[in-house]
Amino acid sequence: MKKNKPKKEVPHTQDVLGAYPEKEQVDAFPERRYIKMTRFLTVTAVVNLSILVALSGFYFYETKHVDINIFSTNRSKMYSIDPERKLLLPVELSSTSVPAMQLVMEDTIRTYLMERYSSVLDADTMQRRWGDRGYIALLSSSKVMDKFSKEREISWNEVWRDRISRDTHIYSLRYVHSDLWEAYIETFDFVLDENLRKKCDCSDNSYECLSCKEKNTVKRQRKKIWLRASFIGQKNLLNPFGIMIYEYYSATVLLPKKGERKTFWDLPPALRPRI
Repeated sequence: MKKNKPKKEVPHTQDVLGAYPEKEQVDAFPERRYIKMTRFLTVTAVVNLSILVALSGFYFYETKHVDINIFSTNRSKMYSIDPERKLLLPVELSSTSVPAMQLVMEDTIRTYLMERYSSVLDADTMQRRWGDRGYIALLSSSKVMDKFSKEREISWNEVWRDRISRDTHIYSLRYVHSDLWEAYIETFDFVLDENLRKKCDCSDNSYECLSCKEKNTVKRQRKKIWLRASFIGQKNLLNPFGIMIYEYYSATVLLPKKGERKTFWDLPPALRPRI
């Protein structure tokens, strides 16, 4: 009888093709599979993290160099804080569409404010402005005109007694909502010379003009004004669109005292430096 030769043992450190992993290293198979899966997940996580870092850098670069416009029904809105009025205001877009009649209303209100607060040492001119058939009366409701009648008597007495001229500067006029508007104005009183002329004969909101008036005025007043206006009045040559101001409120804004250092918010909006 032939003796069966003993089988040569194969070290467990080697893999046998064909029968692997049924006959060789069967006990170590779960660990080997775990190591392979761990390596795969590690490589995948590193690749995903690299892509995320690259996309984040690209996003921050684009936000500094490209204006992104979102065209959708639900648009994102930005707001700013106005410390003077303690309000949260929406930031105005660089370009926006305004109805034509709103522009007409704004121009009419500007003229109304200028005519209401400006005065000259000329009775005929002031009669055309402040008279019962003047420009202010044509655009004012009976309630607003009754209130203005008391103010015009005081203003005209000051102009005639002190021989002064009163200039009005509109620093801002803002549409709030519905029929409500908000204005910020300042008046300057000047003593006239022998020829009834004033030293600062300018009417723009430039720094030079306002600085001249601040130095030479004998009286200044700042006012915040809220008014309601609509197209409900009678149409005529001076008021072709029938605009009527049916509510009017004004409040005096305190000026900085002499010698007091002016802060940013003490300056009118037209004189504030841009940040």
